[in-house]
Amino acid sequence: MTDKLEDTVRQTADRMAITELIYRYAHGHNHNDAEAMNSCFTEDAVFVMDGGEPRRVSELGLGTPQAPATLRKATGLDHIDTATTSMTNVSVDLQDDTATVESMALTTLAGQRDGMPAIRCRGIRLHDDVVRRDGEWKLARRSHDLLWAFEPTPAAAGE
Repeated sequence: MTDKLEDTVRQTADRMAITELIYRYAHGHNHNDAEAMNSCFTEDAVFVMDGGEPRRVSELGLGTPQAPATLRKATGLDHIDTATTSMTNVSVDLQDDTATVESMALTTLAGQRDGMPAIRCRGIRLHDDVVRRDGEWKLARRSHDLLWAFEPTPAAAGE
């Protein structure tokens, strides 16, 4: 292979691996799988929620039960029964062993607020700094910006 072709193949494989990383985190979120979500981050990664202060991912308890007040502040719900996250518009700006990624998420959360069924639909923009460590792409910094949210009226199953 020529050097140019080898570079193109490597960059394509890197972009695919980074995009898979973004989807893997969403899949872990949908299944409330702490191990899957946390495996997407470097050991020293930080998470910024809606313009707040950066917090170490290791302190957030991703995928673990959250206190109702914490969960309500983050999502508007006291308890989440199920989450469906669809990732889209994943844009990767690759620079050797680092990359910046912007993506959009449509997340539907079904759960409870004040003991009543509630559904919360949210549009989220994610900005990620990604690094290659030991041959594997990981999130080093994630910024989560809520763009919009609404609540449809819940219907009984089968309606």
